[in-house]
Amino acid sequence: MPFRRTRAIPMFVVFCCFLTRSVCLFPPSSAVDLYINMTKAPRLHVEGAVLGFKRGLRTQNNNISLIKIKGVDSKKDAEFYHGKKVAFITKYSSGSSDKKEYRVNWGKVARSHGSNGVVRCTFRRNLPPQAIGGRVRIMLYPSRV
Repeated sequence: MPFRRTRAIPMFVVFCCFLTRSVCLFPPSSAVDLYINMTKAPRLHVEGAVLGFKRGLRTQNNNISLIKIKGVDSKKDAEFYHGKKVAFITKYSSGSSDKKEYRVNWGKVARSHGSNGVVRCTFRRNLPPQAIGGRVRIMLYPSRV
């Protein structure tokens, strides 16, 4: 039985990429997506969650916060983030204006904690207890590569 084409092949258009000065063959929707992705700024952070503070059975050390980094599941993977900057961002409204503003508490990754990708972080000002369960951003700088 001979091969029978049941549906039409999508039309390809020539899309000229002005940024790379090259001619590419893409379907129309892919060409637009490619252009948008090329003009977007790169992501310079990874999300993380505050688990709590370093503690013993009866003592708690508020200076050191435990952070779980998204996508990091081993001690070896967590080593990449040693020395990286961490930002805890809070939103507040300044007195009379309706404009929302942001405060950032900066810290850095000190070392790993355990073997499941949790890291210990120290912040310039200790994180408040309301931060537990909240989100932080682990910046991908400074680079050690």
